[in-house]
Amino acid sequence: MSLWILAEYAAWAVSAAILLWMLADMLRVDRDYGTVTRELADPTWQGLGQTPQMQQAWETLGMTPETAAPAILTRFDYSIDPTTFGLTAFLLVAYFGFVIRISGREYRQVIAERFGEDEGEARR
Repeated sequence: MSLWILAEYAAWAVSAAILLWMLADMLRVDRDYGTVTRELADPTWQGLGQTPQMQQAWETLGMTPETAAPAILTRFDYSIDPTTFGLTAFLLVAYFGFVIRISGREYRQVIAERFGEDEGEARR
C-alpha cells in the first residue's frame, strides 16, 4: 500500500472524526446555541423598538409586548473563537493542498498512459 493511499485514509479518518465531533456538539442538550438575551423590566412596544407596523404584525400573531419580548430581545452571538478559526483554516488549506498534490500526480499518470512518458515528466 502506497504512502499516498495511507494519507488518503488518514484524511478520511480525520474528516470523519471532526464530523462526529461537530454532530455530538450540536446534539448537546445544555447548549445555548450562541444567543444573548437582553432584559427589560417593563416591556412596551416603544421600549422594544417596534414601529406601529411591527406592533400590528405582532398583535396579528396574538402577541403582547410581554410575550413578544423574548423573541425580540434574543440575538445571536456572532463572536468567533480564534483557536477554532485557526484550526479550521489550517485544515482547509491542508486538505486543498492534499487534493491538488494528489490530482496533479494522477493527471500526470493519465497523460503518461495516453501519450507516453516524455523525458520523465510523469515521475514528478
